[in-house]
Amino acid sequence: MRDQRWWLGRLLRAGTCVLGSLVLTTASLARAQSVAPTFTEFHHPALGGGSPAIVVGPDGALWFPAGDMIVRLTTSGVMTDHPLPPDGQAYPNGRGIGDITVGPDGALWFTEGVPGRIGRITIDGVITELPLAAGRQPQHITLGPDGALWYTEVADRVGRITTDGAVTEYTMPPCGPTCRPHPADIVAGPDGALWFTNLGDSRLWRITTSGQLTGFDRFIVQVGAIMVGPDDALWFTAADTAGPDDHIGRMTTAGAMSAFPLPFYPRPTYNGYNNLAPGALTTGPDDALWFTSSRVNVIGRMTWSGQVTLHELPDAPGTDDVWVSRAIVTGPDRALWITNRGRIVRAALPGIAGRVTLDIKPGSCANPFSRASHGVLPAAVLAGDGVDIRAIAPETLRLNGVPALRWRTVDVGGVGAGCAGQGLDGTPDLLLRFSSQAIAATLPATTAGPVPLTLTGRLKPEYGGTAIDGMDTITIVGKR
Repeated sequence: MRDQRWWLGRLLRAGTCVLGSLVLTTASLARAQSVAPTFTEFHHPALGGGSPAIVVGPDGALWFPAGDMIVRLTTSGVMTDHPLPPDGQAYPNGRGIGDITVGPDGALWFTEGVPGRIGRITIDGVITELPLAAGRQPQHITLGPDGALWYTEVADRVGRITTDGAVTEYTMPPCGPTCRPHPADIVAGPDGALWFTNLGDSRLWRITTSGQLTGFDRFIVQVGAIMVGPDDALWFTAADTAGPDDHIGRMTTAGAMSAFPLPFYPRPTYNGYNNLAPGALTTGPDDALWFTSSRVNVIGRMTWSGQVTLHELPDAPGTDDVWVSRAIVTGPDRALWITNRGRIVRAALPGIAGRVTLDIKPGSCANPFSRASHGVLPAAVLAGDGVDIRAIAPETLRLNGVPALRWRTVDVGGVGAGCAGQGLDGTPDLLLRFSSQAIAATLPATTAGPVPLTLTGRLKPEYGGTAIDGMDTITIVGKR
């Protein structure tokens, strides 16, 4: 590895350099400090070594594997365990649930590496397991652009499975006399193909929905997680398993590659290097890139130009210098959710408001409003989209700056249910009433078109005190 260290060192000392299709920049080497997120922890005994995946389900809850179960977690902290059904076999080290994703059928799909199965769980907790061929070890899974589920295997294959269980496998070509293909994380790309990382040769690979495989230039260290960024490029983590050269990488669908070195994290280490070993990554609610560390109890924020800030997670004993699977996702409440050892951590970012669904005059479409009214204007915060109205502090809510006169919980309709009282879903919503005259005093002089009203407030302190907001419109009727 001396030759790689030598030219990499020269590149880093020189600033930003280009080598073939690879661009390296040192913009991230300053370990900046900024206002830290507000953390809330939710403990689970089966998260001994963390969890390799966490995803927002179609019901607006967080779903993640923990041991031999799939766990559902609401944004207000309510957990529901869904153990895998017994199959008469013994698994001393567990079934190896590796990843979970949302399918095209409103259910969640996951991999079971040890028995070699693809699992499906409905939001009601009904689990179905689909066996693969003998010896298969599925690892990561994603929804493809063709409506099928695509997964990688620990061996040299990429698989495709339809919702009715039809499986197609594609074998990767050899990568060298001492290299064995090992496809890892996989994502649907912006070009109608699937993209995945290969641990065997540290390359990004592309596979079309018809199975055509293309490998790209080898990265300088081992690639790991992959996602599509807001710029329609592929962003990925790269961990130096034998040294200090961790990176976040970026590659366009044409193969142009950039590398952003990550800062060191000084501490005693078992390998002699102060590297982070980046694990998972996501686009955060602040439109920056956020990533986890597999070796240190921190999360990192990186701007798209490569400037990095590290934030320590709440203390989790025994997590430094122990490999912990830390996944990360942006939740429906516009907070980050991170799997950690023994717990799920919610990170609320300063200045980022949680979005709620506001329905003014539930049951009405046009929401007519008269400035002359001396009554009350009803408005509801609808449950759903990951919002648990029990977490909201109603005394903090303001509609165009006007506090509510009173409030109660009652079912007024589901999110996206439409107008005229359609779609009662049996879930209590937060119904508030505001002084019509106080609201009228906040309105503009014009009456042309719909007039937006904005709701602001906060969650209760025990839920992090996060700011929330929502918007709906009214139509002004009658004379001024």
